[in-house]
Amino acid sequence: IGPDATWYGEFVGNRYDNFTEHYYPFSARGCFFSEYECRVWQNVGISYLGRGGIVYMRCRQGIREGY
Repeated sequence: IGPDATWYGEFVGNRYDNFTEHYYPFSARGCFFSEYECRVWQNVGISYLGRGGIVYMRCRQGIREGY
């Protein structure tokens, strides 16, 4: 579909580990065919964090410098 039509997702947060009772940083990036796929991926990330909390997340269409 080309770099200008691709959706790019970024997700940063903290994951809470119930066993150790500590927070651990978590981040991920991904490429997707549609905004819908990117949003679903973000929701999976939110579920993974549990009680951790979101620091930053976004879905953006098109290529950008340094990605």
